[in-house]
Amino acid sequence: MMEHVLNLIRLQADMLHPKTEMNELAFLQKAIGYMHNYPGLIHHPAEELIFERLQNHAPDAEQLCIKLTDQHKQFSILEITLLEYISQAQEGDLGAFELIKKLSSTYCVEHVDHIAVEENDLLPQAVSSLTTDDWLDIGYKSNLDMDPLANPDILQHHESLYDYIMSSNPSLKAH
Repeated sequence: MMEHVLNLIRLQADMLHPKTEMNELAFLQKAIGYMHNYPGLIHHPAEELIFERLQNHAPDAEQLCIKLTDQHKQFSILEITLLEYISQAQEGDLGAFELIKKLSSTYCVEHVDHIAVEENDLLPQAVSSLTTDDWLDIGYKSNLDMDPLANPDILQHHESLYDYIMSSNPSLKAH
């Protein structure tokens, strides 16, 4: 789901121009807000629990875990900065539009690459290294099922984003 939101952000940001409708900026703001409020506050901390456990079982994964944790922090900073630029654009700052486009592109590319490294390099190692007790403890300490786009009843604030993603990709409705 995060990849869909990142694609949406990239597409919305690429189409930005000083005469962009305010509702388009608001939609971009919601998409970036989602990335800050779900992955940033729920998903990434859960992953960091995995990273911590993995380092105990596979010390050779330490550098990769540190890199991914640092990227989580950088994503949060980029999200806050993007939200500030969107506010500036909404207030009429024409220079903010180009900053949003540039920063969104960088943010999306880096985040997609980050997800690929987690899925292809780190998580397979975690699956093979962590014990059932590790996974139970990680599950207990995290709230992995709180993605508001997977369960739109949790946060109606993201309802328009959820509706857009579901209507633009019918294959997701089966999930």
